[in-house]
Amino acid sequence: MSQEKKRKVWEKIIIAVLVIVAVAALALVGVYSWLNSLVGMTGKLDQGYETFSTEELETLFEGDEEPEKDPTFQQAESIAQDDRVISVLLVGQDKREGQKRQRSDAMILCTLNLENKTLTLTSLMRDLWVYIPDHYNQRLNVPYKLGGFPLLNETLEYNFGVSADYNVEVDFSGFCEVVDQIGGVDIELTAAEAKHLNKVGNKEFGDYTRWNLEKGVNHLNGSQALAYARIRKIDSDFARTNRQRTVINSLLEKARGMDAVSLYNIAKTVLPMLNTDLETPQVLGLIMDVVPILGEIEVISQRVPMDKQYYLTSKNGASVIAMNKSQLKANQELLRKTMKGE
Repeated sequence: MSQEKKRKVWEKIIIAVLVIVAVAALALVGVYSWLNSLVGMTGKLDQGYETFSTEELETLFEGDEEPEKDPTFQQAESIAQDDRVISVLLVGQDKREGQKRQRSDAMILCTLNLENKTLTLTSLMRDLWVYIPDHYNQRLNVPYKLGGFPLLNETLEYNFGVSADYNVEVDFSGFCEVVDQIGGVDIELTAAEAKHLNKVGNKEFGDYTRWNLEKGVNHLNGSQALAYARIRKIDSDFARTNRQRTVINSLLEKARGMDAVSLYNIAKTVLPMLNTDLETPQVLGLIMDVVPILGEIEVISQRVPMDKQYYLTSKNGASVIAMNKSQLKANQELLRKTMKGE
Protein backbone atom coordinates (compact mmCIF):
# COMPACT_ATOMS: atom_id res chain seq x y z
CA MET A 1 0.00 0.00 0.00
CA SER A 2 1.34 3.42 -0.98
CA GLN A 3 2.06 6.06 1.67
CA GLU A 4 -0.81 8.16 0.32
CA LYS A 5 -3.31 5.32 0.76
CA LYS A 6 -1.98 4.55 4.25
CA ARG A 7 -2.37 8.20 5.18
CA LYS A 8 -5.99 8.23 3.99
CA VAL A 9 -6.76 5.01 5.92
CA TRP A 10 -5.32 6.50 9.10
CA GLU A 11 -7.29 9.70 8.54
CA LYS A 12 -10.50 7.67 8.33
CA ILE A 13 -9.62 5.74 11.50
CA ILE A 14 -8.84 8.94 13.40
CA ILE A 15 -12.07 10.56 12.21
CA ALA A 16 -14.05 7.48 13.25
CA VAL A 17 -12.46 7.49 16.71
CA LEU A 18 -13.17 11.20 17.12
CA VAL A 19 -16.79 10.66 16.10
CA ILE A 20 -17.14 7.82 18.63
CA VAL A 21 -15.57 9.94 21.38
CA ALA A 22 -17.85 12.86 20.50
CA VAL A 23 -20.95 10.65 20.54
CA ALA A 24 -19.87 9.13 23.85
CA ALA A 25 -19.28 12.59 25.31
CA LEU A 26 -22.70 13.76 24.16
CA ALA A 27 -24.23 10.62 25.61
CA LEU A 28 -22.54 11.24 28.95
CA VAL A 29 -23.69 14.86 28.95
CA GLY A 30 -27.18 13.68 28.08
CA VAL A 31 -27.18 11.05 30.83
CA TYR A 32 -25.84 13.57 33.35
CA SER A 33 -28.50 16.11 32.38
CA TRP A 34 -31.12 13.37 32.54
CA LEU A 35 -30.03 12.31 36.02
CA ASN A 36 -29.54 15.89 37.14
CA SER A 37 -33.11 16.79 36.18
CA LEU A 38 -34.28 13.72 38.05
CA VAL A 39 -32.49 14.27 41.35
CA GLY A 40 -33.38 17.95 41.30
CA MET A 41 -36.97 16.93 41.99
CA THR A 42 -36.34 15.99 45.63
CA GLY A 43 -37.59 18.30 48.33
CA LYS A 44 -35.34 19.92 50.91
CA LEU A 45 -35.52 19.21 54.60
CA ASP A 46 -36.55 21.92 56.98
CA GLN A 47 -33.48 21.87 59.22
CA GLY A 48 -34.82 24.53 61.52
CA TYR A 49 -36.29 23.90 64.93
CA GLU A 50 -39.98 24.42 65.50
CA THR A 51 -40.93 26.78 68.27
CA PHE A 52 -42.69 25.20 71.24
CA SER A 53 -44.39 27.15 73.98
CA THR A 54 -43.37 26.60 77.61
CA GLU A 55 -46.64 24.75 78.18
CA GLU A 56 -46.03 22.45 75.21
CA LEU A 57 -42.52 21.60 76.41
CA GLU A 58 -43.75 20.96 79.94
CA THR A 59 -46.42 18.62 78.56
CA LEU A 60 -43.94 16.85 76.29
CA PHE A 61 -41.41 16.24 79.08
CA GLU A 62 -43.70 16.20 82.09
CA GLY A 63 -42.20 14.19 84.93
CA ASP A 64 -39.12 13.08 82.99
CA GLU A 65 -35.94 12.36 84.91
CA GLU A 66 -32.98 14.71 84.74
CA PRO A 67 -30.17 13.01 82.76
CA GLU A 68 -27.67 13.06 85.63
CA LYS A 69 -29.99 10.86 87.72
CA ASP A 70 -29.55 7.93 85.31
CA PRO A 71 -25.91 6.74 84.98
CA THR A 72 -26.86 4.53 81.99
CA PHE A 73 -26.80 7.51 79.63
CA GLN A 74 -23.26 8.66 78.93
CA GLN A 75 -21.75 10.12 75.77
CA ALA A 76 -21.05 7.15 73.48
CA GLU A 77 -17.76 6.82 71.63
CA SER A 78 -18.21 8.02 68.05
CA ILE A 79 -18.12 5.27 65.43
CA ALA A 80 -15.73 5.98 62.57
CA GLN A 81 -17.66 4.75 59.54
CA ASP A 82 -15.76 2.73 56.94
CA ASP A 83 -15.12 4.51 53.63
CA ARG A 84 -16.85 1.66 51.77
CA VAL A 85 -20.06 2.23 53.72
CA ILE A 86 -22.79 4.77 52.94
CA SER A 87 -25.46 5.38 55.58
CA VAL A 88 -28.86 7.02 55.18
CA LEU A 89 -31.30 7.63 58.03
CA LEU A 90 -34.84 7.10 56.72
CA VAL A 91 -37.70 8.54 58.76
CA GLY A 92 -41.40 8.00 58.21
CA GLN A 93 -43.49 10.45 60.18
CA ASP A 94 -47.07 10.25 61.34
CA LYS A 95 -48.10 13.48 59.63
CA ARG A 96 -51.47 14.19 58.05
CA GLU A 97 -52.25 16.95 55.60
CA GLY A 98 -51.98 20.39 57.17
CA GLN A 99 -49.97 19.21 60.18
CA LYS A 100 -46.51 20.31 61.22
CA ARG A 101 -43.66 17.90 61.81
CA GLN A 102 -44.74 14.98 63.99
CA ARG A 103 -42.93 12.29 65.95
CA SER A 104 -40.90 9.82 63.93
CA ASP A 105 -43.22 6.85 63.53
CA ALA A 106 -40.56 4.76 61.77
CA MET A 107 -36.77 5.13 61.84
CA ILE A 108 -34.57 2.90 59.71
CA LEU A 109 -30.81 3.27 59.34
CA CYS A 110 -30.00 2.07 55.80
CA THR A 111 -26.34 1.08 55.53
CA LEU A 112 -24.96 0.24 52.09
CA ASN A 113 -21.63 -1.62 51.97
CA LEU A 114 -20.28 -1.13 48.45
CA GLU A 115 -17.54 -3.74 48.83
CA ASN A 116 -19.63 -6.53 50.35
CA LYS A 117 -22.67 -5.51 48.29
CA THR A 118 -24.99 -5.58 51.29
CA LEU A 119 -27.77 -3.26 52.38
CA THR A 120 -28.44 -3.46 56.12
CA LEU A 121 -31.81 -2.15 57.31
CA THR A 122 -31.64 -1.39 61.03
CA SER A 123 -34.96 -0.46 62.62
CA LEU A 124 -34.60 1.90 65.57
CA MET A 125 -37.47 1.25 67.96
CA ARG A 126 -39.54 4.37 68.52
CA ASP A 127 -40.28 3.55 72.18
CA LEU A 128 -36.60 3.16 73.06
CA TRP A 129 -35.78 5.18 76.17
CA VAL A 130 -32.80 7.48 75.49
CA TYR A 131 -31.25 10.74 76.55
CA ILE A 132 -31.99 13.73 74.29
CA PRO A 133 -28.96 16.08 74.45
CA ASP A 134 -29.66 19.34 76.32
CA HIS A 135 -33.17 18.15 77.14
CA TYR A 136 -34.39 15.13 79.07
CA ASN A 137 -34.77 11.38 78.90
CA GLN A 138 -37.55 10.44 76.50
CA ARG A 139 -38.59 8.00 73.77
CA LEU A 140 -36.51 7.97 70.60
CA ASN A 141 -39.46 9.22 68.52
CA VAL A 142 -39.58 12.55 70.39
CA PRO A 143 -36.38 14.35 69.23
CA TYR A 144 -37.58 14.41 65.61
CA LYS A 145 -40.72 16.35 66.53
CA LEU A 146 -38.77 18.60 68.85
CA GLY A 147 -35.85 19.44 66.56
CA GLY A 148 -36.06 17.51 63.29
CA PHE A 149 -33.09 15.57 61.93
CA PRO A 150 -30.47 17.73 63.68
CA LEU A 151 -31.71 16.76 67.14
CA LEU A 152 -32.50 13.16 66.14
CA ASN A 153 -28.96 12.74 64.82
CA GLU A 154 -27.51 14.33 67.96
CA THR A 155 -29.53 11.88 70.04
CA LEU A 156 -28.33 8.85 68.06
CA GLU A 157 -24.73 10.04 68.26
CA TYR A 158 -24.93 10.66 72.00
CA ASN A 159 -26.52 7.31 72.85
CA PHE A 160 -24.98 5.04 70.19
CA GLY A 161 -22.08 6.89 68.56
CA VAL A 162 -23.85 6.73 65.18
CA SER A 163 -23.81 9.57 62.68
CA ALA A 164 -25.60 8.96 59.36
CA ASP A 165 -24.19 10.45 56.15
CA TYR A 166 -27.56 11.59 54.84
CA ASN A 167 -31.19 11.96 55.93
CA VAL A 168 -34.42 11.25 54.06
CA GLU A 169 -37.97 11.90 55.24
CA VAL A 170 -41.24 10.57 53.83
CA ASP A 171 -44.77 10.92 55.19
CA PHE A 172 -47.52 8.34 54.94
CA SER A 173 -49.15 9.72 51.79
CA GLY A 174 -45.76 9.62 50.08
CA PHE A 175 -45.25 6.04 51.21
CA CYS A 176 -48.54 4.96 49.61
CA GLU A 177 -47.61 6.68 46.36
CA VAL A 178 -44.18 5.02 46.27
CA VAL A 179 -45.77 1.57 46.53
CA ASP A 180 -48.44 2.37 43.94
CA GLN A 181 -45.94 3.81 41.48
CA ILE A 182 -43.81 0.68 41.61
CA GLY A 183 -46.89 -1.44 40.94
CA GLY A 184 -47.59 -2.77 44.43
CA VAL A 185 -45.70 -5.34 46.49
CA ASP A 186 -46.10 -9.05 47.20
CA ILE A 187 -46.29 -9.70 50.93
CA GLU A 188 -46.92 -12.97 52.77
CA LEU A 189 -49.58 -12.42 55.43
CA THR A 190 -50.34 -14.53 58.46
CA ALA A 191 -53.96 -15.42 59.15
CA ALA A 192 -54.01 -12.88 61.99
CA GLU A 193 -52.60 -10.10 59.78
CA ALA A 194 -55.08 -10.78 56.98
CA LYS A 195 -58.00 -10.84 59.42
CA HIS A 196 -56.91 -7.58 61.04
CA LEU A 197 -56.41 -5.77 57.72
CA ASN A 198 -59.79 -6.92 56.40
CA LYS A 199 -61.47 -5.71 59.58
CA VAL A 200 -59.65 -2.40 60.13
CA GLY A 201 -58.51 -1.52 56.61
CA ASN A 202 -56.92 1.91 56.26
CA LYS A 203 -59.85 4.10 57.32
CA GLU A 204 -57.52 6.29 59.36
CA PHE A 205 -56.16 7.60 56.06
CA GLY A 206 -59.47 7.83 54.25
CA ASP A 207 -59.49 4.43 52.53
CA TYR A 208 -62.86 2.78 53.23
CA THR A 209 -62.44 -0.02 50.69
CA ARG A 210 -63.38 -3.46 51.99
CA TRP A 211 -60.45 -5.82 51.51
CA ASN A 212 -60.54 -9.58 51.05
CA LEU A 213 -56.97 -10.48 51.89
CA GLU A 214 -56.08 -14.04 52.76
CA LYS A 215 -53.38 -15.95 54.58
CA GLY A 216 -50.36 -16.39 52.27
CA VAL A 217 -48.87 -14.17 49.57
CA ASN A 218 -51.02 -11.15 48.66
CA HIS A 219 -50.37 -8.36 46.17
CA LEU A 220 -50.78 -5.15 48.18
CA ASN A 221 -51.36 -1.65 46.85
CA GLY A 222 -49.98 1.45 48.59
CA SER A 223 -52.85 1.86 51.05
CA GLN A 224 -52.78 -1.83 51.97
CA ALA A 225 -48.99 -1.86 52.33
CA LEU A 226 -49.16 1.17 54.65
CA ALA A 227 -51.84 -0.46 56.80
CA TYR A 228 -49.73 -3.64 56.93
CA ALA A 229 -46.58 -1.72 57.92
CA ARG A 230 -48.47 0.00 60.76
CA ILE A 231 -50.09 -3.10 62.33
CA ARG A 232 -49.34 -3.10 66.03
CA LYS A 233 -52.38 -4.23 68.01
CA ILE A 234 -52.25 -7.93 67.12
CA ASP A 235 -48.71 -8.39 68.45
CA SER A 236 -46.05 -5.77 69.23
CA ASP A 237 -44.01 -2.87 67.92
CA PHE A 238 -41.15 -5.33 67.37
CA ALA A 239 -43.27 -7.22 64.82
CA ARG A 240 -44.36 -3.88 63.38
CA THR A 241 -40.81 -2.76 62.60
CA ASN A 242 -40.17 -6.14 61.00
CA ARG A 243 -43.16 -5.50 58.69
CA GLN A 244 -41.71 -2.12 57.74
CA ARG A 245 -38.44 -3.75 56.71
CA THR A 246 -40.37 -6.45 54.84
CA VAL A 247 -42.13 -3.80 52.71
CA ILE A 248 -38.85 -2.02 51.92
CA ASN A 249 -37.24 -5.33 50.96
CA SER A 250 -40.19 -6.11 48.68
CA LEU A 251 -39.85 -2.71 47.01
CA LEU A 252 -36.16 -3.38 46.37
CA GLU A 253 -36.93 -6.80 44.91
CA LYS A 254 -39.47 -5.23 42.58
CA ALA A 255 -36.96 -2.58 41.48
CA ARG A 256 -34.32 -5.19 40.62
CA GLY A 257 -36.39 -6.48 37.72
CA MET A 258 -37.15 -3.09 36.15
CA ASP A 259 -35.35 -1.47 33.26
CA ALA A 260 -33.81 2.01 33.43
CA VAL A 261 -36.72 3.75 31.71
CA SER A 262 -39.29 2.23 34.08
CA LEU A 263 -37.21 3.18 37.11
CA TYR A 264 -36.80 6.72 35.78
CA ASN A 265 -40.54 7.15 35.23
CA ILE A 266 -41.25 5.91 38.75
CA ALA A 267 -38.56 8.16 40.21
CA LYS A 268 -40.11 11.22 38.51
CA THR A 269 -43.24 10.66 40.58
CA VAL A 270 -41.66 9.42 43.79
CA LEU A 271 -38.73 11.81 44.32
CA PRO A 272 -40.82 14.96 44.84
CA MET A 273 -42.41 13.19 47.82
CA LEU A 274 -39.06 12.74 49.57
CA ASN A 275 -37.38 15.44 51.62
CA THR A 276 -33.64 15.10 51.99
CA ASP A 277 -30.43 16.94 52.84
CA LEU A 278 -28.68 15.24 49.92
CA GLU A 279 -27.35 17.69 47.36
CA THR A 280 -27.52 16.91 43.62
CA PRO A 281 -23.86 15.80 43.27
CA GLN A 282 -24.30 13.45 46.24
CA VAL A 283 -27.45 11.91 44.77
CA LEU A 284 -25.69 11.45 41.43
CA GLY A 285 -22.77 9.78 43.21
CA LEU A 286 -25.12 7.41 45.01
CA ILE A 287 -26.87 6.50 41.77
CA MET A 288 -23.55 5.75 40.08
CA ASP A 289 -22.51 3.59 43.05
CA VAL A 290 -25.75 1.67 43.45
CA VAL A 291 -27.02 1.03 39.92
CA PRO A 292 -24.14 -1.28 38.84
CA ILE A 293 -24.65 -3.57 41.87
CA LEU A 294 -28.44 -3.29 42.29
CA GLY A 295 -29.07 -6.84 41.15
CA GLU A 296 -26.41 -8.27 43.49
CA ILE A 297 -27.22 -6.45 46.74
CA GLU A 298 -28.06 -8.71 49.68
CA VAL A 299 -30.54 -7.19 52.13
CA ILE A 300 -29.85 -7.75 55.84
CA SER A 301 -32.57 -7.01 58.40
CA GLN A 302 -31.94 -6.17 62.06
CA ARG A 303 -33.08 -3.83 64.81
CA VAL A 304 -31.98 -1.87 67.84
CA PRO A 305 -32.44 -3.09 70.46
CA MET A 306 -31.38 -6.64 69.62
CA ASP A 307 -33.15 -9.68 71.02
CA LYS A 308 -32.50 -10.09 74.77
CA GLN A 309 -30.61 -6.78 74.88
CA TYR A 310 -33.39 -4.67 76.42
CA TYR A 311 -36.11 -4.81 79.04
CA LEU A 312 -39.64 -3.45 79.20
CA THR A 313 -40.52 -0.99 81.92
CA SER A 314 -42.71 2.00 82.70
CA LYS A 315 -41.66 5.65 82.62
CA ASN A 316 -44.08 8.39 83.62
CA GLY A 317 -46.95 5.92 83.43
CA ALA A 318 -46.15 4.72 79.91
CA SER A 319 -44.48 1.52 78.67
CA VAL A 320 -41.02 2.00 77.17
CA ILE A 321 -38.09 -0.11 75.96
CA ALA A 322 -35.09 0.41 78.22
CA MET A 323 -31.50 -0.88 78.39
CA ASN A 324 -29.07 -1.38 81.23
CA LYS A 325 -25.39 -0.61 80.73
CA SER A 326 -24.40 -4.00 79.32
CA GLN A 327 -27.42 -4.10 76.99
CA LEU A 328 -26.66 -0.60 75.74
CA LYS A 329 -23.06 -1.65 75.06
CA ALA A 330 -24.24 -4.71 73.08
CA ASN A 331 -26.48 -2.57 70.88
CA GLN A 332 -23.70 -0.04 70.37
CA GLU A 333 -21.44 -2.90 69.23
CA LEU A 334 -24.04 -4.08 66.70
CA LEU A 335 -24.14 -0.61 65.16
CA ARG A 336 -20.36 -0.33 65.25
CA LYS A 337 -19.99 -3.55 63.22
CA THR A 338 -22.67 -2.36 60.78
CA MET A 339 -21.05 1.02 60.22
CA LYS A 340 -17.57 -0.49 59.98
CA GLY A 341 -18.71 -3.05 57.39
CA GLU A 342 -17.74 -6.04 59.55
